[in-house]
Amino acid sequence: MTDNRRASCPTPRGRRRLTGAVAALALAGVLAGGATLEASAAGGSGPSHADRAVASVASKARRALDATVARQAAAATSAFDARRATTATLAAFTPGAVTSAHSLPVADRGGLVAVAAYFYSATGRTIQVLSYAAGRWRVAASLRPALGAPVQPRGDRDLLALADRAVPAADVTGDGRPDFLVALSAATNMPGVVVSQDGAGGGWRLVPARGPFPSSDVVARTPRFEGRRLVSTYDDCVPDCASGHRSSLVWTYERSIKSFWAPNPPGDSRSNPTPPGAGASS
Repeated sequence: MTDNRRASCPTPRGRRRLTGAVAALALAGVLAGGATLEASAAGGSGPSHADRAVASVASKARRALDATVARQAAAATSAFDARRATTATLAAFTPGAVTSAHSLPVADRGGLVAVAAYFYSATGRTIQVLSYAAGRWRVAASLRPALGAPVQPRGDRDLLALADRAVPAADVTGDGRPDFLVALSAATNMPGVVVSQDGAGGGWRLVPARGPFPSSDVVARTPRFEGRRLVSTYDDCVPDCASGHRSSLVWTYERSIKSFWAPNPPGDSRSNPTPPGAGASS
């Protein structure tokens, strides 16, 4: 005779398997939806089994990300201080003058990715794309903005000041995958760079911006994600940049040129030809 009571009560090993299966199914649902883990874990009217599983994964991934960035920043600090002691152009910087910023974990094609940026790193790379697997974050790509107009280096090209901001994520290239915006600091100009795996080849990269300004990895004047758009501020600097007229520039990702493109701001008559297919690919 079958003992139905025994059959209906999983063993401890069975409960662990069931919990793991619930977590896997819940995480798969989150990743398929393209949401951040934190946003998904916070939703709903009450914590179900799946909600708790997602919350657990979100918490572990976030803690691991914080620890990874802290370790990288500590290593960068040590390297910076050692270099500062022997490099004249760095002597004026405060010891330990290393800052970092990172995004939240974001779903990307069945996995998790994040972006971390550092004021200085021993490898000379300042922005890292991280991927999460088996409870650990690993470096998937290392990137470094090409400093120049509109951002000038401060005497040492290995240095890059980070703005004290979190790194937001949104799909602004229209490929269904996350893009990240790292804010930089350059006096009163708050520029930024877009980190993306936009299908242009070569994996993760910094997406350049073209027209009405010279092509650059850096987008000047407070770039931000507004929904699924990249928007920045234009200042005509008349009579000076502190009191000039400001307007918004909306950047469109153009697959034909594998770059962001924006029209001339009001009153700007410089040559800025419209790229092929403009407006059809955003």
